[in-house]
Amino acid sequence: MDRSFVIAWSVSFLQLAVRLGWGVVSVAVAEFLGLNSVQIGLVLTLFYIGYVASSIPWGVLIDRVGPSKTILISGTLSSVVILMLLMVSSYVQILILYLAAGILTAGLFPSAMKIVSYSERERVHGRVALLESAAPIVLIALSAASPLIITHWRVFYLAIFMALLTSSLLAVTINMGGSKDARPRSVLMNLRVAKAVVLRAGELWGTWGTSSWLLPFLVLYDALGEYYLSCSSSLTPWAS
Repeated sequence: MDRSFVIAWSVSFLQLAVRLGWGVVSVAVAEFLGLNSVQIGLVLTLFYIGYVASSIPWGVLIDRVGPSKTILISGTLSSVVILMLLMVSSYVQILILYLAAGILTAGLFPSAMKIVSYSERERVHGRVALLESAAPIVLIALSAASPLIITHWRVFYLAIFMALLTSSLLAVTINMGGSKDARPRSVLMNLRVAKAVVLRAGELWGTWGTSSWLLPFLVLYDALGEYYLSCSSSLTPWAS
C-alpha cells in the first residue's frame, strides 16, 4: 500500500476522531462547565455548520491546487485549533473552536478521496471501501477507550493534535497537483452529484446522530455513570 493512501486514511481517521470524539469528551466537559443537553448539542451543531459551509470552497481548492497542498493547509490549521481545545475554560470558547474545527477539517476527507481517485482503476473501489472503514474503526476505538478519554480528555486532544500535525506535514511528499482548468460549477449542477448528496445525507443522518449523542445522554441522564465508576475508581462521578 503506497504512502499517499496511508496519509489519506490517517487524516480521514483523525478528522472523524475530532467530531465523533465529542460524544465521549462532552461527558467530562459537561461536568467541568455545567452544560445541559442543549448546550452539548450546540457544540457539534456548530461544527457541522462550519463543515458544510466550507465544503464547497475546499473542494474548489482541491481541484485547483491538489490534495497534497490542501491536506497541508487544512490539517495544520486544524491542528492549531485542536491544540487550543486543551486550554478551554468557558463554553463560548468551545463553541468558537468547534465551529473553526468544522470549517478547517472539511478539506481533509475530500482530499483523501481525491488521492484515492488517482489509484489504478482496479484498486479504486477497494480503496474507497478502506477509506470508509475509518469511521467504524474510530467508533470502535472511542468506545473501547471511552473511560480513559473521559478521565483524560485533554490528553485525547493532545494525541489528536500531534498525529494530525504529523500526517499533514507528511502530505508534502504526495506528488499530486491540481488543475487550473477545473470547473466546479459543472460539478455542482450535475444531477448525479445531487442524488449522491441526498443518499449520503440519508445514510449518515442516523449514524452520526446516534454515535454522537447516545453515550453522553446515557451517562449524564440515565445513570450509566455508575457503571463506569464500578469499572474505574479513578473516574470523577458525573451522574447522581
